[in-house]
Amino acid sequence: MLNAGFWNAALLAREVATLDLLSGGRAELGLGAGHMKSEHDDAAIPWLPATQRMQNLEDLLLETRRRLNTDGHEPAPVQHPVPIMVGAKSEFRRRAVPTATTPCSRWWRSGHRPPMPPLSLSRWHPTGSASTCC
Repeated sequence: MLNAGFWNAALLAREVATLDLLSGGRAELGLGAGHMKSEHDDAAIPWLPATQRMQNLEDLLLETRRRLNTDGHEPAPVQHPVPIMVGAKSEFRRRAVPTATTPCSRWWRSGHRPPMPPLSLSRWHPTGSASTCC
């Protein structure tokens, strides 16, 4: 889950597309508006009111999705669309979820750990001998 306040859409789209390409189409973009003031303070990024952070999240999601779905985007992601998971507290869920909704998108309620299936590294490990990692 990435903090939307720390990214711009051009860089994020390129990073996600690269990860999707390298993983054989298994990347999933997770974005949240940011809920920890200390993270912003540590990164020297201004702590904005929650409504403004949600607006920034919405803007970043829309622009990143637009860039990922544009023909000719380099690198081209394997998945169309790349799945998007939005993290938001319940009071902002109604606003955040419609922005990110695609057939393969989901919402993660802040403060709850999402289920993480085991990841088999042998599929892309150069020797094919990597063990399962979680």
